[in-house]
Amino acid sequence: MSIQREYPLEPMKMRMVDSLLTLAVVVLCIAGSVAFHISMFFGFATANTLLLFYFGRKGFSKKHLMREAAKSIYSCRVVYIVIFLMGASIASWLASGVIPAIILYGMKFFNPQIFLLMSFWICLIVAMIMGTALGTISTVGIALLGIGQGFGLPLPMVLGAIISGAYVSDKLSPISGLVNMNLGLSGIAYKDFFKRSMPTFVPVVIICSLVYWLLGIQAAGAGNLGDVQKLQTALQSTFQLTPLLFLMPLLLIGMTVYGVKIHKSMGICIVVGAGIAVFYQGFSLNHMLGWLLNGFKLDPSAGMLTQLLKGGGVMPMMEVLFIVACAVAFAGMIEATGALKPFINAIIKPTDGIGMTQLKTGLLSILFLSIACDQSLAIILPVKSLKPHYESLGMDSVDLSRVVFDTGVMLAPIQFWNVNAIIITAMTGLGAADYGRYAVLIWIFPLVATAFGFLNEWQRRRTIHEKF
Repeated sequence: MSIQREYPLEPMKMRMVDSLLTLAVVVLCIAGSVAFHISMFFGFATANTLLLFYFGRKGFSKKHLMREAAKSIYSCRVVYIVIFLMGASIASWLASGVIPAIILYGMKFFNPQIFLLMSFWICLIVAMIMGTALGTISTVGIALLGIGQGFGLPLPMVLGAIISGAYVSDKLSPISGLVNMNLGLSGIAYKDFFKRSMPTFVPVVIICSLVYWLLGIQAAGAGNLGDVQKLQTALQSTFQLTPLLFLMPLLLIGMTVYGVKIHKSMGICIVVGAGIAVFYQGFSLNHMLGWLLNGFKLDPSAGMLTQLLKGGGVMPMMEVLFIVACAVAFAGMIEATGALKPFINAIIKPTDGIGMTQLKTGLLSILFLSIACDQSLAIILPVKSLKPHYESLGMDSVDLSRVVFDTGVMLAPIQFWNVNAIIITAMTGLGAADYGRYAVLIWIFPLVATAFGFLNEWQRRRTIHEKF
């Protein structure tokens, strides 16, 4: 009686050539999908298939790798639910009048010159409470985008400020999935991670606030506010708007603070919003169900509101879901095979000091983010691989985690092939090439983190020199 082994062969030890080939396959497949103007889902799927056969030739069981990929996909099941709920939330918040109400009253009480600054801070606070950058953008962010359009501000500029504030969630929110995944991997406490993050977080927020204040003054001076009154009249004639509609975003935030999972909070608000749309705004149930499925869209008779108030829906998010699933499956196979470990070991040298180590850590995290198109691998590989090296330099897992979150995690929304950027484009219609240059926080964090690393090394050397 023969016993079937999990692996048909003893898996070969991964070498540098394997790491480089893995990186090349993914880059070429993604570049091919972009060059031929086809969905990046096909690029990811092709890369995963090619690597599956390649790792099989290296002695890894294809069944085992597929099982690991499936585990990774299953572990992110809540993410897929949230993706669907984002599309439904936008449609529900539009049809219920919540977003139109925020736009109307926002234009009445916001000063156009400080609107970018206010958008940044509003999204920063809401994102810290909700624990999700994309959830913040799909709710409060969409409303702020509408206000900015009413003020005549450039939409890429407004979205850049919104994204800068929203992605503080992925960096520091205590209920963020990424933050908690990192705490579990690193075995560190949130209070330690929060405290150690302040030396880079505070300067970045100050710089962003100053930049958005200056940009707002310049953009408001060049903007055309002649259509603001016309837009307010159109909103009031199409929807029944009252400040009581603000209770729905407050309900969402309140449930999140109370500890209700974000996907459950979003689901409840979708149902509440649909009920308001049918029983208060007067839309038919058939229209509401169609909007939840395919996205909100007014009749052409609504005039200027037709282009302003549209979007959302579950079906437009399907492609995004498939892309996310492929990226997560790739991360699962890479982690199971250790295909990129030789590359990591070749980059980080034992002789590297604190500044150079943190710089290389950030570059590796950005590279893994670029390859996997998902933030998970940008966290998992550096945190798991580099802990011993950090300890040899007198640092710990908290320092390592801060560097990873200041660099790779932050850059996700400005890489157009990243699942974050794809979701943002699906929600707003604006690509990373449009809003990326205005997402100041995303660019500033890696620069400040690098400068802080070298400053830390200089201070430590100076302390040692003074002692001797």
